[in-house]
Amino acid sequence: MNKIFFKNKSGLNLCGIWHLPKNKTNKAIILAHGLTVDKEEQGIFEPLANHLQENGLAVLRFDFSGFGE
Repeated sequence: MNKIFFKNKSGLNLCGIWHLPKNKTNKAIILAHGLTVDKEEQGIFEPLANHLQENGLAVLRFDFSGFGE
């Protein structure tokens, strides 16, 4: 897992976590959380991201503005 920070269009810093597979890929999945949670999605997203990563996909899960970090 690689934690990253990036700016949204309003200039606010958002936090994301990349789950990168061992081999390079040009396929990625973005996990976007619901309205009342953060990038963990109440513990659901990390195991899902790890499973997808183990199967050769890059996965980004991130916090929308006002949620999480």
